[in-house]
This record gives sequence, C-alpha cells and structure tokens, in this order.
Amino acid sequence: MSKDSDRPMFDASASDRCRAFKFFIANFRDYSVLGDYVDPTKEIDSNDYWIAAKRPKALAALRRAFPQAEWDVLTTTIDAQIAADDKLNPAKWLTQLSNYYLGGEPIIQSTHNFLHILKQEPGMSVQDWHTTVRLNYQKCDFPSAVDDRLQRDNFVIGLTDTYKRFRGDVIAHESFTALNFAQVIAKARDFEDGLKMEFAISQHQLEETANRVASTKPINSRLSGNCSVAGSTTCRWCGRSPHSSRSACPAKNDTCHSCGKRGYWQHVCKGN
Repeated sequence: MSKDSDRPMFDASASDRCRAFKFFIANFRDYSVLGDYVDPTKEIDSNDYWIAAKRPKALAALRRAFPQAEWDVLTTTIDAQIAADDKLNPAKWLTQLSNYYLGGEPIIQSTHNFLHILKQEPGMSVQDWHTTVRLNYQKCDFPSAVDDRLQRDNFVIGLTDTYKRFRGDVIAHESFTALNFAQVIAKARDFEDGLKMEFAISQHQLEETANRVASTKPINSRLSGNCSVAGSTTCRWCGRSPHSSRSACPAKNDTCHSCGKRGYWQHVCKGN
C-alpha cells in the first residue's frame, strides 16, 4: 500500500500547466494502483475499475494533490458538470480535470468567449453561424430560462457587417423582444437568400455589359469571315476561285511577302 507521503502533487504554478497535469495524472494513476484503489485487471476507468469501497479515499487523495486555492476554482467549474450519482466516482473527476487542463475550458472562460469574443467569420453562412452559436452556448452553464434569448441576441450581435442592414432592421423592430431564436434565424436566412439573389443579378448584368462591349469591337475581315467579298469571284486571301471555307484556302498559313502578315499572299495584299 502506498504511503501518504508518496502521493503525487500537482504543480499549479508550472509555466506549462498542460505538461504538468499530464505528468501528475500518470503519477496519480500509479499511486492509485499501489494504494489498491483500483482493480488493475479491469479496463481503466470502467465501472469496476475503481473499487467502490476505496473511492472515498481515492477522491480524498485527489483533492489533497491540489493546492487549496486551485481546488476551490476546480470545484466551482467542474462540480456542476458531474451528475450527483457520479460525484464519488474518481473516473468522472479525472475526465473533467483532463478536459479542464488538456482540452476543455472552464465555464467562466466559455461564458466570456460566448458573450464577448464569439463573432461570425467572414464568408460564414447563416446556418454555420447558427450552429456555432449553439455549440458554444452548450459549453456555458446559463440557466435554462435564458437559453433562447441569449442565443438569439448573441447571434444577431455577432453577425458580420455583411448583415449590418439586417442587424439594424431586426434590432429596431418593435417586436424584436417577442421574436424567438428560431424566428430570427428564419429572417436571417431570408436576408441571406436576398443577398445571393442580388449578387446573381449583379453578375448577370456584368456579363451582359461585357457581351455588349465585345460585340461592338471591329472584326478584321481579312483574318476572319467569308472567303470572298460580296460581288467578287475570287478568294480575298489567295486570289483564286472562292473556297468552301477559310480552312480550305492554300494561303491560310502563308506569310505575305509585302507586309509580313500571315494569312494571305502578296498579290492580294492591300498594302500594294
């Protein structure tokens, strides 16, 4: 059986708390095996792994491994996330502690992020922004009575300037406070569809303008078009009888010896 003096301690003052916690958790698991708090033949953290009669001692050892001030913070952020039936289960505490130090974030930090930092990213759709708001809200521990209102308000305030007109209109709406989150989402999607329609119309108008400009450009009749000029009985490029198409003209790939241009022969060159 391990001695109390052998109990590992978490270094809360370490500059790299993530690394310090990994080191601590590995040592604490070894300490729990030596202290007969667990059944090493069972799967780690399964229901049978932590011996029921030894769980209070294991939790006591876990609490004493942290400085009191650090544990006070942990109990205010983690205790609420553990169901009443699981509060004496070391596995649940270790999972929440791992989330806190290695991947998760304290509720107070999640709340701050949700209320003050969370913003829609440029190019993010209404649907993706809606999902982001919901997922981040779930990390907080707000009372259920404010669920809809907080998500609705944060959704509207966090919209990018692309939705500035929508944000201003919906906030100025006389019955905004009576709108629920789902109704605001529906209005935001309608506004988004309108933006897409405006963009499509704008693109279509630009294409039409480009086509009109292209159609007014003069065409070099010598390099394209019919093989002969109206009223003429000879080919404009080689001077012989007209061909069925430009590609049939023998001068199509030749260079004029008079002007140096390609596509016709010297004796039909207009520079002569």
